[in-house]
Amino acid sequence: MRQNLHIQLARTLLRSAEAHKQDDMVLDELVGIEKLLKDDEFRRHLHALSRGDIETIQSILQKAFEGISDVLLRFLAFILSHRLFSLFPSVIRSYKKTYFEKHGIRDIRIVTARELSSDEKKKASSQFETLLSGKTYLTFDIDSDIIAGIQIFENSTLTDYSSRALLMKIRKELSLRTYP
Repeated sequence: MRQNLHIQLARTLLRSAEAHKQDDMVLDELVGIEKLLKDDEFRRHLHALSRGDIETIQSILQKAFEGISDVLLRFLAFILSHRLFSLFPSVIRSYKKTYFEKHGIRDIRIVTARELSSDEKKKASSQFETLLSGKTYLTFDIDSDIIAGIQIFENSTLTDYSSRALLMKIRKELSLRTYP
């Protein structure tokens, strides 16, 4: 039961957001919170809220996330007060997946070795929409381990055009060769 709880929570959040015509806003807010959750200190502070009652949690969240949608505010207070915070990253992923499926949007994650400029990101967005002939939702991440190039993730598929992948391929080829 608990293994699918994040999916049920995400669907409940999406239905509630749609009922209040806030599904787009909640998506944007979740993406922002998803980035914040990468910070250990932020995660600890948010998790610490689970020790309070739901009204106190809601009040603190409202001050911390000024302008947050009512739907997400109530949802966050609920999961914190019920000690379900560990599921929140999975809830975010499930919400995004369900939202994108409902709206016919392809979710693409692009990883580069350096930060792309806003012009480069706009150009990539335009090219992907043209190439894939439809709506896309692009997220950009940085991973200096790829050295140079680009990695493109769609669902669980990786297309790897990084220098690291090329070097790994060369290394494998060299290790398979036999020398006299």
